[in-house]
Amino acid sequence: MGLFSDSNDEDEKLEEENETLPHQVTRMQVSQKVEHANDWIRRVNREGWDLYLFPDEPSLEQVRKQDGELKRLYDKISERRPTDKEERAKVLHARQAVRELMEVYAVYDSITEPVDPEVNDSSDNDGGVSNAV
Repeated sequence: MGLFSDSNDEDEKLEEENETLPHQVTRMQVSQKVEHANDWIRRVNREGWDLYLFPDEPSLEQVRKQDGELKRLYDKISERRPTDKEERAKVLHARQAVRELMEVYAVYDSITEPVDPEVNDSSDNDGGVSNAV
């Protein structure tokens, strides 16, 4: 009996590790994307703007807010200084980095949402052979 309980414990540990793998991968991707976005935001701030930097693990709402701020900033620069391509490019790069961070959140949400059992219904409605051997 002791032999079987050890293997069950190992199986449970393996299942726990597999369950957290998407979380681990997402945390790593978020960390990289946050670092990249903050780098571009620092470059934009050197131009005299005051955008906040992301914390280590920003919420999706914080990311959306920053995207909106960068859009407004780009529009403002385009109106006031349409020939300042370098500053607009920095804002565009910062916004692209923020959008990439939002994509990580979207992919993670699509992976972790429960599957609808009706979608995986394996009934054969096309009249094909259901159990060919």
